[in-house]
Amino acid sequence: MGFGVAMILFGVVLLVSWGQNPFYIVAGFFLLVLGMAAFVTPLSIFSRWDSFPVPKVRCRHCATLNYETTARCRNCGANMFERAAPLS
Repeated sequence: MGFGVAMILFGVVLLVSWGQNPFYIVAGFFLLVLGMAAFVTPLSIFSRWDSFPVPKVRCRHCATLNYETTARCRNCGANMFERAAPLS
């Protein structure tokens, strides 16, 4: 993240001093965009790794969402692994 801030600051310095060389506008804008990408990318990557999705299933009796590994429903107490009644 510190590298991204340094690139942003250097890009701003190049953009401000464009009077010395017109190429500084292009280089400054390029470094500004790369600095923003280097600053934001770690924040978005690590936020996805912090929390994993927890699979949940619905109870057949009361339709409450329960964790996949629970044996009984937390709302009605029904067995989560019993087979459904045949449709015939």
